[in-house]
Amino acid sequence: MTFFIVLITEGIALLQPTSTTEEKKKGLKYHSLIQSTSYIFAIIGVSFIFYNKIISGKAHFESVHGKLGVFTFIFLFVQVIFGVTIGMIPITIYGSIDKAKSLWKYHRVLGYTLLLFVWITAQLGYQSHLSPLGIFYIRIPWYYLQNKNQQVGYSIIV
Repeated sequence: MTFFIVLITEGIALLQPTSTTEEKKKGLKYHSLIQSTSYIFAIIGVSFIFYNKIISGKAHFESVHGKLGVFTFIFLFVQVIFGVTIGMIPITIYGSIDKAKSLWKYHRVLGYTLLLFVWITAQLGYQSHLSPLGIFYIRIPWYYLQNKNQQVGYSIIV
């Protein structure tokens, strides 16, 4: 999942400095390549985690990390489909390139939102009971479980 997190972040970051048409075309090419690779790593990561839960006999999607992870993975799938239809087959799906371009701003905002969910989900996974309490473990929770009823609370990020 680390490769997924790094690649999805880089795939978004590389589009930020584009201004000319040539830079945008080149940026879109690399964005597509990096995001596709990150999606493959997400599928691999989720598959390993799911398989590990099966062979360990543990319940799936019990923690906030697990539940938010499922939501984030589905959100990622929808975002990938949205991006592919806008970037690769705009005329087929939307009727014209201009109509597809008018939707690009939504893809961008949803991408930033997705990235935030990815980072939060990763932080929650790091805070889960499965993480080793080593020298680099710093407890800075964004969300935490207050009790067994799984009420979600907030904490201050220092």
